Amino acid sequence: MLKIKKIIFTKLMKRYLLLSCVVLITSSAFSQKSSLNVGITVLGVTDSSPLAGDIHLGYELAIPKIHFLAIEARLGLGKIAGNGLYQRSPNKEWNYTGNYCMLGICPRFYYRLPNDLDLFLDTEMGIARMSGETYFAEQKTWNPTKTLDNNYYSIRVGAAVPITDKLKLSAALGYSSLDITNLMNSKLSTINYRFKDQVLDIDTSITLHIIL
Repeated sequence: MLKIKKIIFTKLMKRYLLLSCVVLITSSAFSQKSSLNVGITVLGVTDSSPLAGDIHLGYELAIPKIHFLAIEARLGLGKIAGNGLYQRSPNKEWNYTGNYCMLGICPRFYYRLPNDLDLFLDTEMGIARMSGETYFAEQKTWNPTKTLDNNYYSIRVGAAVPITDKLKLSAALGYSSLDITNLMNSKLSTINYRFKDQVLDIDTSITLHIIL
C-alpha cells in the first residue's frame, strides 16, 4: 500500500513539475517583472533530531494580469547533520552527516498590505538528491551512504518588506516533508535498529529578492 502511494505521489509530482515548467517558460515571455532570490534555509530545530541548512537560489516570475501570483524555480545546496542515541540500554551511539541538492518549483501567492508590505504563501514541490556518511559506535567507522533521491513538498507563510526600489527582504516559516530515513538506514549494520520517520519538518528561510 505504501509503495502504491509513493508511485501515485511520484506521478502527480512529475505532472505538477511539468505543468509548472510550462507555465514558467510561457510566462517568461510576457512577465512584467522578475527577481533573483538568494537566501538561507534551516530545516529542523533540535540537535537530537534531523537538522539541515542550505543556501538557495531562485528565479521568480510574476504572472501577467494575475497580480497575486508568481512562480519561482528554486535550487538549494545544503548540509545535513545530527547526533543522538537510537537505543539507550545498552547505549548504541550513532551520528550522520550528508549533503543534499534540492530542485523545486514554487508557486507563490501574494497579498499586498499598506506600505508595500507583502504577505505570501509558498507551495513548493521538487526532487532532492542526498548522499553522506553514517557512524555507529559498534562499527567504529564512518560508512559512506549511497546517493538517494527523494520527492518532497514544502508549504511556507511569510512576509516581504521593500528595502529599496530594487531590493526586498523576506522571511518565511513552514513545513518540509524532506525525509532522510533511507539515508540514515542505508548502512545500518543490523535490522534490529532502524530509524523511522526522520522528517526535517520545520522550514525557516530568509531571502533577499533582487528585482530585475
